[in-house]
Amino acid sequence: MERIKGYLEYKLDLELCGVNTFEKDDKIRERYEQYLKEISVRKHSKKISVQKHSKDKQQDIKTNSKKDNNKKR
Repeated sequence: MERIKGYLEYKLDLELCGVNTFEKDDKIRERYEQYLKEISVRKHSKKISVQKHSKDKQQDIKTNSKKDNNKKR
């Protein structure tokens, strides 16, 4: 699971990567907000993917148990 960075950690990561952040808090804040939105979208899409996989698996189990019940008779 991906950990969400705080604003200061995000800004420090940019500085460590060579991005000039001096007196650019407005632009950095906008980039951070975009980062948070992207994290939210990824988490939401993972939940949908897991739910879909779970439904497919349940459907397979139902189908297989119906086939098994018919074989036993």
